[in-house]
Amino acid sequence: MIIVYGRDDCPWCEQAIGVLQGFKSEYKYLKLDEDISTEDFKKKYPHIEYLPAIIVNDEYLGSYDELCGYMVEIYGGGTENFS
Repeated sequence: MIIVYGRDDCPWCEQAIGVLQGFKSEYKYLKLDEDISTEDFKKKYPHIEYLPAIIVNDEYLGSYDELCGYMVEIYGGGTENFS
């Protein structure tokens, strides 16, 4: 399962969702301060400094760039799946 932590004012978060939708991947999007407080997020993931924060199978993958590389590696394809 892919979980994306983000917020409304984050263009990279929107692009990450676009990539996941382009690859037709199942994901869960959690907004900071709506679905999880910033404080709880920082307690759970103290090492994460940037959004979006991409979690794959309970492991921190990285942010937008790492997600793009992961999706191409796992599913193949090219830039047509990127928004």
